[in-house]
Amino acid sequence: MKTRKFWKKDTSDEAIKEFLAIAQDTQPFHQPLERIMPGMFYVHMASQRTKRGIKGIEADFMGIRRYPLEGLIFIDYGKECAEYSFVSEKQILAKVKFYYDGNPELNDERLKALYSLSGNLIEKEKGQLNGNHAVYQGQTAYFDENSLRTNTPLIGTPVSNEFGQIEYPIIWQNELMEDVGYGIAKIKMAKKDVFERCLKKVK
Repeated sequence: MKTRKFWKKDTSDEAIKEFLAIAQDTQPFHQPLERIMPGMFYVHMASQRTKRGIKGIEADFMGIRRYPLEGLIFIDYGKECAEYSFVSEKQILAKVKFYYDGNPELNDERLKALYSLSGNLIEKEKGQLNGNHAVYQGQTAYFDENSLRTNTPLIGTPVSNEFGQIEYPIIWQNELMEDVGYGIAKIKMAKKDVFERCLKKVK
């Protein structure tokens, strides 16, 4: 187990703004007025700490904080995977696990496909929100080892799980329309008034 520090400069307004553009994330509470940390940004920070090819990603977003913030990253390196736990002020904010393959040159394409999924999914569900908020709580993604460039993800029919989350099955395809990856996105719907009360308590 290794411990590393992340600093406020790593989660600055500029860094988050750049990431939100990549993720096509227009959620108002991620913008500078509210500064709620995007969960996928923890995946981004973890990805900057590996040079190995990432073929699988499992992420759970557990704590809500405002950026910029600083904290610790606890990293458990294995032969075929690595686990990252992000902690700030004794609160676990996110856990990210990477599974490795031999194609680091595919990392950027795979990660961008993953990041933009959140924006695509929220946009898809706008008509279902009815004034409520969709909170991204987790994501899995597994890519074929020799997959080509990914294309727009196909979002399947959502189902509810035992934790009150809505799970969306995802399939990624390459330019030949062949399946090259799959995963599950986990979202929780929050009533507007409840969500806004929760935001007021966030540091």
